[in-house]
Amino acid sequence: MKNVLLLLSLLVIGSAFAGESPADTAKKFHDLLKANKGDAIKAALIKPGEGKFLEGDLKILFKYADKVEKGKEDFVVVEAVEEKDCAVVIINQNKQDGKKDTDLDPMYMLKQDGAWKVLTSFSTWDRDYYKLQPAQTEAFKKLEKEFLKRKHEQKNGRIPPKKK
Repeated sequence: MKNVLLLLSLLVIGSAFAGESPADTAKKFHDLLKANKGDAIKAALIKPGEGKFLEGDLKILFKYADKVEKGKEDFVVVEAVEEKDCAVVIINQNKQDGKKDTDLDPMYMLKQDGAWKVLTSFSTWDRDYYKLQPAQTEAFKKLEKEFLKRKHEQKNGRIPPKKK
């Protein structure tokens, strides 16, 4: 019975992301990290294959969730860029050390079953366990270039980060 309830709750959480934009998904993912809801966080991630970095990436993600929950780290969504069924959400990560520096980082996503899902190691799109198709790999390469261009422009003060 417990397993049935867990499965139903994961389906409800997963369907909550259906029809959302990548930016909206990132904001909801932030809320899950802040509440440190382990099963809900896992439900918001892509369905990975097997790979040597998967377990380590999950540990890193849940350590990050602990820091966000405790207020030691945080992020806000700046903007999102989509390329087919792939997306990069540009976030501004903040360590709660009193500094107000802008530190843009990518949060990569993939559309699965009609919903945007966060990649397990959200700032890295090229893990073997993602099992990406060639078109997805090409889309993520374009998104990575767009992110790096945006970060360079912002770092050099040419444009302020957009708020969405």
